[in-house]
Amino acid sequence: MFISRKMQLLGVMIFLLAAFQLRAEIIFTPAEPVVNMEEKITLSVSGTVGDLTWSAQKGQIEETGTTVTYIAPSQPGLDGVMVMDADGNMATVKIQINGGKPKGFSSENAVWEVFANRDWVKGFDLSKDKAILWVGTPVGLKKRNALTGELEKVYTNTDGLPSNYVEALLSDDRGGVWVGTLKGGLAHLKKDGSMQVFDTDNSNLPFNYISDILSDDRGGVWVGTLKGGLAHLKKDGTMQVFNTDNSNLPSNNVTALLSDDRGGVWIGTGWGLSYFKADGSWQVLNKDNSNMPSNNVTSLLSDDQGGVWVGTESGLAYFKHGGTWQVFNTDNSKLPYNDVTALLSDKQGGIWIGTNGGLAHLKNDGYWEIFNTDNSDLPSYYVTALHSYNEGGVWIGTSDGLARLKADGSMQVFNTNNSNLPFNYVDALLSDERGGVWVGTSRGLAHFKADGSMQIFNTDNSNLPLNHIKGILSDEQGGVWIVTVWGIAHLKKDGSMQVFSGDNSNLPFNSVNTLLSDEQGGVWIGTDTGIANLKNEGSWQVFNTDNSNLPNNYVYVLLSDEQGGIWVGTWGGGLAYLKADRTFGVWDTDNSDLPDNEVWAIRSDDQGGLWIGTRKGGLANIKKDGSWQVFKTDNSNLPNNWVQTLLSDEQGGNWVGTYGGLAHLKKDGSMQVFNTDNSNLPNNDVYVLLSDEQGGIWVGTWGGGLAHLKKDGSMQVFNTDNSNLPNNSVYALRLDGQGGIWVGTSGGLAHIKLGEPQ
Repeated sequence: MFISRKMQLLGVMIFLLAAFQLRAEIIFTPAEPVVNMEEKITLSVSGTVGDLTWSAQKGQIEETGTTVTYIAPSQPGLDGVMVMDADGNMATVKIQINGGKPKGFSSENAVWEVFANRDWVKGFDLSKDKAILWVGTPVGLKKRNALTGELEKVYTNTDGLPSNYVEALLSDDRGGVWVGTLKGGLAHLKKDGSMQVFDTDNSNLPFNYISDILSDDRGGVWVGTLKGGLAHLKKDGTMQVFNTDNSNLPSNNVTALLSDDRGGVWIGTGWGLSYFKADGSWQVLNKDNSNMPSNNVTSLLSDDQGGVWVGTESGLAYFKHGGTWQVFNTDNSKLPYNDVTALLSDKQGGIWIGTNGGLAHLKNDGYWEIFNTDNSDLPSYYVTALHSYNEGGVWIGTSDGLARLKADGSMQVFNTNNSNLPFNYVDALLSDERGGVWVGTSRGLAHFKADGSMQIFNTDNSNLPLNHIKGILSDEQGGVWIVTVWGIAHLKKDGSMQVFSGDNSNLPFNSVNTLLSDEQGGVWIGTDTGIANLKNEGSWQVFNTDNSNLPNNYVYVLLSDEQGGIWVGTWGGGLAYLKADRTFGVWDTDNSDLPDNEVWAIRSDDQGGLWIGTRKGGLANIKKDGSWQVFKTDNSNLPNNWVQTLLSDEQGGNWVGTYGGLAHLKKDGSMQVFNTDNSNLPNNDVYVLLSDEQGGIWVGTWGGGLAHLKKDGSMQVFNTDNSNLPNNSVYALRLDGQGGIWVGTSGGLAHIKLGEPQ
């Protein structure tokens, strides 16, 4: 994340989504947690004092105390969770987020088509005439020809969709489709192309996160929400809401819906299964009063014998019409993984079962077929959605693309492997000032030179201490500093490499968060346990809470000033200033107007002031005279209090990237906001900003792609649908010095040459 043009020359802020190590005094259980995308895992700590504060960088934390539930984000990779106790002791743990658990199984006669660009498919539905396959993804709604798979159109927020993140789909009887979104509510895309939106502001919809949609067979729809319960949108436009306060619904977290032939509705929730009968009465089934393997219901399917198949996070259950249960799991059957994500009838008395560990076909005769990435062309182990194909096959949505298993034996495969890049997840970028770029990935360092050649550095062919690269900084002498998840390396101009770790140097901790040049050939290093200055002649100076007034050892961001001092943003201790005489000044929520002690971004201005972006408190400005001004959602137009990145507008104002959109705070104090509702901004999670040096800015978003907001106010969007951008989550931006831009994403590296066709 690059704070200003000056910061581009001086240093680079590295966001560590991983590599958090344990404190000796606070112990996590499990010590090395692993979880699949959007799944839950229990985390516990010991050795703490008093009340605890938990936070996750990208996932979510439920509950409080020494044991909490962590909900993984919708992207594979690594996340970090922090806990702080009443005495200010703090520890962090690294969480590995997988797409699914591999299961070995040999299967033959599998025939596949895989459609790139490998978007994560969240759901799909076939039109009533079976001509259109509607595909919901985190980056919009896709309309495909159901016979050929050809992409015909993509609907996004620019077409009126309230959010590009599509969670649920349901075709209507008139050629349109109902679209449930994440954070945007419910949309009805009609056959004529018009779009009607229902959300918490303009209707009785209880929550804008839509998890499932079900027809009521009378022209209305049932709508399941994540936290608001169940809504019934009737044909006349009225809406009735059912929740834990006004009904027997066991949980407001509705996960699946299913109708039966008796006019009732089955409702899967995070705390059991409910049956809302046609007469208005309720039946609730859970682990306590039935043989359900888990209360967390993920999917539902009826059969032609009056029974209901129930997918849960702990196995598959069949609730027969007579009230008896049959349970399938990895211990008593060939189910490849217990977390069942999707169910589909094969129209022959059997069922297709999507899991986090692959696809299973349980046939009518009890025989199992298993499909995974090892024995088939299934794009990912994580199956997200299933739908029948009208020629006897099945559509399969996965976390890494859409596949079609056909019945005629034909196969077509698309992929994106076109270079020597060691891994597609790009964490860091740095221009080599000669038209090339350094690329940091989780499997090594690549140098993509201007002549098109690529040189790879990894643990096999160099002294690199670990292949996971989190940041790169120029040493201004033709070499680079390289931050790995376990120490740093100095790759010099002559090709030699020197490695520094806690074992062979005074580096206080191997988990490094940020680097900054000291302008004398040395480097400042921010870690989980303090700050270190490695000087040009090789000596070290370390600052921590024990030997200085550093308020917190977790150093997140560094910025130098023209007086030889260093501004230090910490995670939990507020803002510190290390003066040229090496004494500290500290600003926190107790002794100043700093709105939050978690500092994420710092930028200096040309009036001698400082701008501070925080995680929960918005944006703060310390002026040259020492006075403060704070901008939050309740006293300004700031779209969200989580400020992730700052950039000067070169006219005395600030561009502010937040978790809820982009803001332009002008020199006169006015603020203009850009979000998915009022502009072409592709996603409100703004992660990185970069000046285009022509009065406009580049905006990297998490999940929406890259936007170019030009000086004239127009905005051009680059995403996986309309360009060669490899992934819509943009983490790093760098100008190439020749009018183009390097773009680091979670799916690879892209180079945009401006003025040429994209």
